[in-house]
Amino acid sequence: MLLEVDNLAVRYRGSPQPAVAGVSFSLGRGESLGMVGASGSGKTQTALAIMGLLPAHAEVSGSVRCDGAELLGLPERELNRFRARRIGMVFQDPASALNPCLTIGRQLALVLCTHGVARRGRWRPAAAALLERVRLPEPQRLLDVYPHQLSGGMRQRAMIALALAAEPDLLIADEPTTALDVTVQAGILAVLRELEARAGIGLLLITHDLGVIAENTERMLVLHGGRCVEAGRTADVFRASAAPHTRALIAAAPRLDGPQARRSPRDGQPPLLALEHVTVSYADGAGRARMAAEDVSLTVARGETLGIVGESGSGKTTLARAITGLRAPDAGRVTLAGAVLPAAARDRPPALRRRVQMVFQDPAGSLDPAMTVREILDEPLRYAESRRDKATRAAAAAALLARVRLDATLLERRPHELSNGQAQRVALARALACDPAVLVCDEAVAALDGTARAEILSLLAHEQEATGLALVFITHDLAVVRGIAHRIAVMQAGRICELADAESLFRQPRHPYTRALLDAVPVPDPDARRGPLVHDSSA
Repeated sequence: MLLEVDNLAVRYRGSPQPAVAGVSFSLGRGESLGMVGASGSGKTQTALAIMGLLPAHAEVSGSVRCDGAELLGLPERELNRFRARRIGMVFQDPASALNPCLTIGRQLALVLCTHGVARRGRWRPAAAALLERVRLPEPQRLLDVYPHQLSGGMRQRAMIALALAAEPDLLIADEPTTALDVTVQAGILAVLRELEARAGIGLLLITHDLGVIAENTERMLVLHGGRCVEAGRTADVFRASAAPHTRALIAAAPRLDGPQARRSPRDGQPPLLALEHVTVSYADGAGRARMAAEDVSLTVARGETLGIVGESGSGKTTLARAITGLRAPDAGRVTLAGAVLPAAARDRPPALRRRVQMVFQDPAGSLDPAMTVREILDEPLRYAESRRDKATRAAAAAALLARVRLDATLLERRPHELSNGQAQRVALARALACDPAVLVCDEAVAALDGTARAEILSLLAHEQEATGLALVFITHDLAVVRGIAHRIAVMQAGRICELADAESLFRQPRHPYTRALLDAVPVPDPDARRGPLVHDSSA
């Protein structure tokens, strides 16, 4: 057996509850195993324990064997013989996993040359081939760029290329497609299935996306509270799950055939937010201008949600930054209630800055790690004229947490002490502290499990109904946007290629690119697979 995990337990000193409590499973060559569970269920802790990457204050027990060799307790030098070459890992957050001081090419070269896959000075062809394999455009150019110059989805694909560089026997993929649009996601998963079939690698696929699990794994296990509550063949678990937690996860999975799309509340009212012929360009590594958004015009009414979808690098986040003033457009303008907004946020008066707020894709990265939740919420409250009194601000902070369905006991915690779902709700509370008229959500639920995602979407819909909030909801997940958006704009290569009300777009998409996006959405139902798995262990 390639990987055998027996009674694995992880506990952090000082914590009353274990992070992982007695998890056991095995994985053979050419097999795929899916691991699912809510945020904080122990999925990533299990993966890090296998790789020997847990911090020093973590206490680990049980057994982890690779080809019969025990890994737990091995010295670092011995473990390094297994890492990368025998066991590769795709980490959940590529922004943290990639070295910001090295180009993508140099990072690939380190792995390729260290493990003898390529010779020093002759690594570029092999590195470019890896980037091409994970469907990155212009691989030769991207070898010379730094991680911060890539979009989130492009960084994720570079991380996958790094994990595959040493041609491992086992690949642990922790949320490998979270930041990817559905077409690129389908391509990456096809690459992983091909490796599983032709190279005989074992694939441990950790994800909250049940559609990805249904279409790409033969077996699955479900974690809850650090324990395995269900395990079996993927099709059997979906058809007749025994655990209530599994049934709740399956029920929360978004689907294209879910509830009917929302109808727009516009009713002829003038737009609250308008983008008029907005163009934004960036300079690439060679100093050449590249269009991130080109001649984009959009409007959003009070109480309306405009969904913006498209592939990684299509310009979605660039538009979000232009709306909020974090990136001044080269041309065009943004208006709020008919008044032109200064292009840069620093030039906008405080009253205008408060009216347009943003929830970022990575809550852990957007929350100050040195501040408590109380301090994070107090900061925007200090700038609200009616809340300068400290006692009033303290009461407002507690009320904000209640508004996003979090307990006031979290006020003294720091971001690293929160789950992803909790951190995202704190980020939402911070944005709502300013009583905005427009809220821009950039992949605000991408990294969340189904139940946490459903909670955030429910919160946003409730806020909109209660306050008339206008939402710009940016996502690569069409199944998610179906449930929240009134209208949807589809972006491709910096331009709007289709704009329609949500019901019409899903019923009868007009643009070929929109149809391709819809066709690539994974279905959370093994019986609805578009084709058989490359390898089926039952054959």
